[in-house]
Amino acid sequence: MSGRKAIFEALIVDDEVKIAIQERAPALQLQRILERRGEASLLEKAVREAAAGVISLEEACKFREVGSTVSLE
Repeated sequence: MSGRKAIFEALIVDDEVKIAIQERAPALQLQRILERRGEASLLEKAVREAAAGVISLEEACKFREVGSTVSLE
């Protein structure tokens, strides 16, 4: 993910994530934990949906905006 930011809007907080949060781990460390687990950002999920024809590419691009209120159902 070099050079781009991912937004992880929801995740299951297990012991590893809980400890990282309690230790005030940098965002990059949390991002690496999530990537290692195969978690996808909303943008990544939206691009997959666009590729599958479920939503338009225009709709998928809305997920690039940080703090977007748009959500996939």
